[in-house]
Amino acid sequence: MHEPQQPNTATLPEGPWNPGLQSHIPAELLPLAGGAMAVTQSARSAPRVAFGALVENGMIRPGTELVDHARRFRARVQADGSLNMDETVGSIHQIGAAAQKAPACNGWTFWHVEQAGKLVPIDTMRAAYRQAAAL
Repeated sequence: MHEPQQPNTATLPEGPWNPGLQSHIPAELLPLAGGAMAVTQSARSAPRVAFGALVENGMIRPGTELVDHARRFRARVQADGSLNMDETVGSIHQIGAAAQKAPACNGWTFWHVEQAGKLVPIDTMRAAYRQAAAL
């Protein structure tokens, strides 16, 4: 005889403990296969690259002028990978923050270099470095 279900309880779906459920699941709800399950790497999980590595490898030369997207702020790249802006020297992040009078700055997205008449974020150059170095 069939026992009545208790209020506020649910019947467990079929699974490894109760075969046959997959045949009742619409195909669009089944797990994806192959490349569809690939996960894109987040920026935080990507290998770290120091700005100095771009300078050391010649992607950005010492003396290059970096600007913000609106060309309001300018800084010069030094041989050690630091920036110099109005006699203030520091990292791409420190000088970006100082330029904006902000407590912090992501220098990778703030600073740009001019290439063929267009401004290119140095973050784009970092991505090219990662790809070339197979990082």
